[in-house]
Amino acid sequence: MRTSPAIPEVSTGGEALAGRAEMAIVLLLVLGGFWLRIFRLDLQSIWSDEGLSIYRASQSLSDIVALSQSGIHPPVYDSLLHFWIRLAGSYEFSTRYLSLFFGVLALTVLFQLGRLLLGRRGALLATLVAAAAPFLVYYSQETRMYAPALFCSLLSVLAAVRWMRSNGSRVWLACYFVSAAAAVYTHYYSWLVVASLNFFVVLWAGASGRTGRQRLVAWAAAQVTLGIAYIPWARVLINKYETYLTPGSNLDPLAALYQTMVSFGLSYSGGQAASTPGQIDVPGDHQRVVVMAAALALIAGFGVVSGIISRQRRGLAFQWAFLPAYLIIPVAGIIMLSLGKRDFAPRYLLFTAPAYYLLLGQGIDSLLDAGRNLQRTLGVLALLTVLGTSSLSLYNYYYDPTYWRDDLRGTVDFINSNSRNGDAIVLNAYYQKPSFEYYYRKESPVIGLPASTSPDWDRELAVLKDIASKHDRVWLVLWQTYFTDPQGQIQKYLDDNAIRFKITQFRGGSLVVGYLTHLPVSEVAPGEPIGMEMGRTVRLESYELSPGPVCVGKDMPFTLYWRALHPVSDSYTVFVHLLDESGKSWAEGDSQPSGGGFPTTAWPVGAVVSDERRIDIPSEAPPGRYFLEVGMYDIKTMKRLGEGDPEPFQANLGPFQVLPEGCEGQR
Repeated sequence: MRTSPAIPEVSTGGEALAGRAEMAIVLLLVLGGFWLRIFRLDLQSIWSDEGLSIYRASQSLSDIVALSQSGIHPPVYDSLLHFWIRLAGSYEFSTRYLSLFFGVLALTVLFQLGRLLLGRRGALLATLVAAAAPFLVYYSQETRMYAPALFCSLLSVLAAVRWMRSNGSRVWLACYFVSAAAAVYTHYYSWLVVASLNFFVVLWAGASGRTGRQRLVAWAAAQVTLGIAYIPWARVLINKYETYLTPGSNLDPLAALYQTMVSFGLSYSGGQAASTPGQIDVPGDHQRVVVMAAALALIAGFGVVSGIISRQRRGLAFQWAFLPAYLIIPVAGIIMLSLGKRDFAPRYLLFTAPAYYLLLGQGIDSLLDAGRNLQRTLGVLALLTVLGTSSLSLYNYYYDPTYWRDDLRGTVDFINSNSRNGDAIVLNAYYQKPSFEYYYRKESPVIGLPASTSPDWDRELAVLKDIASKHDRVWLVLWQTYFTDPQGQIQKYLDDNAIRFKITQFRGGSLVVGYLTHLPVSEVAPGEPIGMEMGRTVRLESYELSPGPVCVGKDMPFTLYWRALHPVSDSYTVFVHLLDESGKSWAEGDSQPSGGGFPTTAWPVGAVVSDERRIDIPSEAPPGRYFLEVGMYDIKTMKRLGEGDPEPFQANLGPFQVLPEGCEGQR
């Protein structure tokens, strides 16, 4: 009777690293991984998917389940985040710290798995590689379910290996069941890790004779139990696969493999050209990226070969196949499930990434363990190559805004500063609303148009028409229009029926366009009268300053009221200078009226035109009394309107009081 060829604890070249020394090194590696994951944790903006997680977690548990049924992910992570937010708050740092926690825990599990499969030194090398892996760092700094799902799926792998090494321990089988159930209720693609484990266990049991077949019964029972535990969510899973994202999307398997190789090695900040949903389109250097990613893939491939040779020498049939199966089956499964059905996103590969880093550790360890100095030198170079590529990518990730997440914070801050109560905010990506409102501080309505991915455009445009009729200004936020509005119907309607007065681009593809839905004209000029004519062309009738004092470091809104005395043939620019009592200029704010949306050439004769503006009070400006110097000039000649006439051609508005920085409570 054959005995079970249980996966042994390998001992290769690392026997000197034992006991306390080994644990000290592991602790240092984990602390290093923790530091890389906490460094600049809250620097980047919460992006759309993170805001959606925070929004869902803020609901009741029953609502979280309901939202998960209609959404695209299972409910465990949002439920966990629900309690975490109650404890730590919903700040950028605190919500991301939950992912960081699981990301660091995953390193400890990876070391234990590597200790079983690779031996002490191989496990330490794999943990070092994983601690610095940009792919793992990235998702340990995101308020999403990926890091918790990675931890749970990795723990299920460790438990399965422990079960195979033991004499059928029920404890490890129970641990496998619990961790696998947590993983599949956290992210659907965790099922592919379960599939890879089942493939190998069947392979292992077939090579183990009658004993292996007997233990296969217990394993099969655990899988049946796992399936029964998932019955309440099985219909949701099937529905998501059938309906999520655009059917018939054209996925190039070679492009998917390229993205897989680059993501494992460099994540999103190594310089790859192809972008993914939620990621910015960065300037790519294909040659550099391919060389770096291929170098790492070559080392991992050597890890596969060295594993085959090592285990064949020890008579451990099929044991070499564990890590390749753990790596290849989920990747192949994701690609096949994506063909003709849904988009391919590298983040789904995270659950199989540990196998890649274990293979890197195995390849480096095999070179370092060789008897020849040349091979050992190659081992050192391989380790330096892995750490060097990680360092480059992490540097870009931490310091180069080109590679940062979408700048939703900057987008909303812009609207907070430039909008006023009574405006309307239209989000062309309707699902961005929860994350938008995470930063939004005004009271204007925020509407998603279109309201779904299968819009009734007659209804959607009727809603937009109604919004435009009720609000003088509309701010259109464009993001992922390729998905929600590929024909640009919302923007086209506003371009045709309103006046565009401002357009601003933000990192990550967000574009904010401001529209005047009604001409800013009236018969009466409110505010402080001034009645100054400029060049016998226009008259500054009056102005309104922000009520009360303004703080240093803030901006001050104000409105100018103009009247055209006769048709204006030139498009003039308004200049505004911030002057102290001595006449020194501290700030300037030049622009065309209404942000360029309503130039002087379009002004109706005799009507009052309102021109809303803001000027920044610089932080270095001393507190005191200030004035605004206002006039117009021709941008082509730089000549001020009315310059040379005997009458004044510029006006001083004010005075108004500027208080020290942080004066909000003194008003």
